[in-house]
Amino acid sequence: MKVDLAIRGGRVIDPATGLDREGTVLVSDKRILAIEAPDAAVEAERVIDARGLLVLPGLIDLHAHCFVGETRLGLPPDRIGVQQGVTTVVDAGSSGVDNLLRFRESVRGARTRVLAYINLARDGLARHRGELADPRMLAPDETVEALRAHGGFLVGVKARASASVVGDQGIAPVRLAKETAKRAGVPLMVHIGNAPPRLEEVLELLEAGDIVSHAFHGKKGGIYRDGTLLPEARAALERGVLFDVAHGQASFSYATCRRFLADGLVPHIISSDLWRGNETGPVVSLLHCMSKLLHLGMPLQEVVAATTWRPAVALHRQHEIGSLAPGRIADISIIRQVRGQFPLQDSEGVTEVVSCLLEPVMTIRHGHIVGDIGPGGISA
Repeated sequence: MKVDLAIRGGRVIDPATGLDREGTVLVSDKRILAIEAPDAAVEAERVIDARGLLVLPGLIDLHAHCFVGETRLGLPPDRIGVQQGVTTVVDAGSSGVDNLLRFRESVRGARTRVLAYINLARDGLARHRGELADPRMLAPDETVEALRAHGGFLVGVKARASASVVGDQGIAPVRLAKETAKRAGVPLMVHIGNAPPRLEEVLELLEAGDIVSHAFHGKKGGIYRDGTLLPEARAALERGVLFDVAHGQASFSYATCRRFLADGLVPHIISSDLWRGNETGPVVSLLHCMSKLLHLGMPLQEVVAATTWRPAVALHRQHEIGSLAPGRIADISIIRQVRGQFPLQDSEGVTEVVSCLLEPVMTIRHGHIVGDIGPGGISA
């Protein structure tokens, strides 16, 4: 049997199945057919030599911003997606019910898979800040309707629990967002930052499958108090609430994350929170974020799980993406580990020297090569 694509000899890591060995990934009819031995005799339309490279399920960036034009945040999805080794980008609340259709149209031609959390505020992040401060701008009923009508695109509700966003409304808009998500049967993604509302209030609202974005920021009132994990944070983890890195411009601290790892815990998800203000630093790419977690001592297999299988489960898309198991959609990221001395900065202005930097080599989306490294970098 002749297959469409054979990716030969790379280190294949698939946390969903526990696979971590050299192998040859076979792709046929846009799906994973099998994983054979590195030297297996196969006949393929195209053979890719992946010796010395990582062959991973297509990377998923669970928190980014790609609504270009109507918000000041948006980056083109392919620029932060397939051109950076990422096959799925999830927009984190850039649109609400009033501009959802325009957002969908803006990403229609993307080669990267784009999914989205819808903002409780009817115009999303079009105003950039303060979107939850005016109760008249919140649209719970219409948001539930949108989630039901756009279930193939929308994956949950997004709310930002920061003083600059909620104004004098405190916890009320976040509680309404949780009620809205529950009515629609979807998870809530909540951004945490400066109080009010207090983090304890926010965490107590959340249930299994809900997502805490920016869990490892270094601001006052975070998940650690006097060096000890907040009891409400530990209780949330025990309930199955997911803690996401969501690096961003101001929301990732080496010190906070290092302490979390030292406590024997690992972030469930690593995402970038890429937007126009942090693409040149400190975030740069999802792979840069992954490199920082490797530097902090998070095992490679865990880093891969946090950008493939676990976000796929959070999205309820694990039967299609996030794994290289036979039958899954052939979304594949081929990555190089570059050894050297690379100064990378967190969101607190702290620079640490990383000895392994992950770089994209090739991106395969739905069985097609859509990003391939060239003299000028990866192109799509």
